[in-house]
Amino acid sequence: MTDDPQPKITLTCDFCGKRDSQVRRMFEGIRWDGRRHTLCNECLIVCVNIMMHEDREWFEKELDEIRRPLDGSSGNPV
Repeated sequence: MTDDPQPKITLTCDFCGKRDSQVRRMFEGIRWDGRRHTLCNECLIVCVNIMMHEDREWFEKELDEIRRPLDGSSGNPV
């Protein structure tokens, strides 16, 4: 009896249509209704650039929130 490996699932970016073999990384998320969505690193960079240029003040505030340690202190992140 041979253990056949699971076939590799090919992911496709929902924005540009590129396959995972054509980009560096794919990011996958699940919506509230259970549907999966996939975004490639190239489209993610485009989205970040759009947000940064449309409202830089808001964008920098969001980045500060992400960088803040999870415990709210000024020490090392949890």
